[in-house]
Amino acid sequence: LGQLVSLDWTIGVSVASSQCDPLLAPFVRLVFKVADANGTAQGPQAVELTYGEFQEMKKTFKDVAAMIERL
Repeated sequence: LGQLVSLDWTIGVSVASSQCDPLLAPFVRLVFKVADANGTAQGPQAVELTYGEFQEMKKTFKDVAAMIERL
């Protein structure tokens, strides 16, 4: 089982792509660094989410935190 060492985030807007019309789509980029069971840092691992996906992830984390508090 790993341990979260760091989490960096960036908010941005995709404005255009060579393969489609102007996008103007907000996104959130999360960059995780995790230490393995031996304490050796792995990563970084980047994940890019649409704003809607980020909101859903945030809701899931809140739900999990509420469940943990009830234990």
